[in-house]
Amino acid sequence: MGEHRPVAGAVLGTLLQLACLASASLPLASAAVAQRRVALDPGRELSRLARLETQLQTGEFVQWGNEIVLYTPRELTFRWGPPGVATVAQWQLYEGEIQAANLLANGPIGEASDPSELQWFRVDLRNLLPPQPTGVETYRLRVVPGTGIRSSPVTITYRVNTNQTHFSDFGLYPELRLPMRVKVHLQNFHILDADEESGEEPYIIPMIAYMDGTTIDPANLPQSSVRVDRALRHDAHGNLPTSNDQGSGSSISIPSNVGYYEESIRLVGLEIIENCDPGDMGSCLVTLRDLMEATTVWVFVVALEEDESPTPVINSTRHAIVDAFKAQFEQCVTGLSFANLLGMLNGGFDPQAALASEDESVEFCGRSPQPDPDTGEIDTILDQIRSSMKTLALDRVIEDTFLNPTTFLHGLGGVYALNQAFDSDDVIGFAHRAFTFEQLARADGPIPFDLEIRKSDNSGVATAGVNPVHYKIQAVISRCHEQLDRGRCENVDEALYP
Repeated sequence: MGEHRPVAGAVLGTLLQLACLASASLPLASAAVAQRRVALDPGRELSRLARLETQLQTGEFVQWGNEIVLYTPRELTFRWGPPGVATVAQWQLYEGEIQAANLLANGPIGEASDPSELQWFRVDLRNLLPPQPTGVETYRLRVVPGTGIRSSPVTITYRVNTNQTHFSDFGLYPELRLPMRVKVHLQNFHILDADEESGEEPYIIPMIAYMDGTTIDPANLPQSSVRVDRALRHDAHGNLPTSNDQGSGSSISIPSNVGYYEESIRLVGLEIIENCDPGDMGSCLVTLRDLMEATTVWVFVVALEEDESPTPVINSTRHAIVDAFKAQFEQCVTGLSFANLLGMLNGGFDPQAALASEDESVEFCGRSPQPDPDTGEIDTILDQIRSSMKTLALDRVIEDTFLNPTTFLHGLGGVYALNQAFDSDDVIGFAHRAFTFEQLARADGPIPFDLEIRKSDNSGVATAGVNPVHYKIQAVISRCHEQLDRGRCENVDEALYP
């Protein structure tokens, strides 16, 4: 080995000398080039064009570039700079080369709010480009400020998708294939009109249902299921902390073990559009947007007011209600044929509209709208589900109160049990909201919502009070990033899918 060291040292020395010579010659070469440029145009001051880029991907996979290929027109997001450009400008769209005769459209860009940042703007191409490309068409967009140098252009290639492997929405937004983390937070409970003034003791039974691709397989609907989350707190009685003076106008902060839910959801039916060509929408049974509309998170809350029902009875009732609710929603899913599912996914069948429809020919969840035998008014499918949940609660409370041996321990026998039945917990009502994957993906932050729960008629054996009751729950739903070192995931304040 020793005989090679002088040779290696010589080679290393030669390389270092060459590097030094090369680096020493760079300033001379640059200066020479600059002198030649000035000689060609002595009056010209060299300036760098402002950079203009369009957003190619969003969310966790954000990418920017100065070239983009489109198969259908859509809105594009742009940024231009460098930082420090805080001036009024306009964008210009050209068909083909940037020439005055080729100017297709233009629009204003407002002054930057922060001169230290790049300026952002959007251009909606849906009304500027033809609905379908006829071949390969090239457009160029640039920014022209009121003062200063125009930007470099962004090239937009608009063409028919003839590739075997096409660049679909999933190519542009691969995060849509991934699970979306969602959290629901029931935050505040407001007693607008109390059942018992200065003695209201409300409690709630929340249920969060996820109708998504995690457990729903369009190719195997009979074996599909609906996930339903229930409160972490087991005891329903007292799950809203109250004092002895709660009444109309009182507000209660909902504990996190009652009102906080966090889960991941996936688009339902992804395999249906795996081979769908965005350049030929007629070949698609359904579109990505259809799947985003069909994937839903449902928030349901049953509200009750505590009276004399034993806590074990109410806990049993709570589980019975959630289990029955889960079974009802699974009946809605597993009872669909594949053809009906496609109808639901492609917009031909809206499950939320079906639940609220008064058309007696509509069938969903094993039910159809029916006239109420007492009032003659049409009970929607949702009315029937709501009624069945309430009836279940009332029946469980009354039946288990009669059968519970603790009601006979006070020496009053059956008379006391009868009084217990007349003074069992009062079922105030039921409220729900549904949110689609698309709503969550397009939101740039938490979505606030209210659940209004009313009871205007308190007549009947199983009711405690005689006053109309009105509760309101304030809540939010949002996408979030899971934090492994924290108890809750963190809100996402940027749209996943623009």
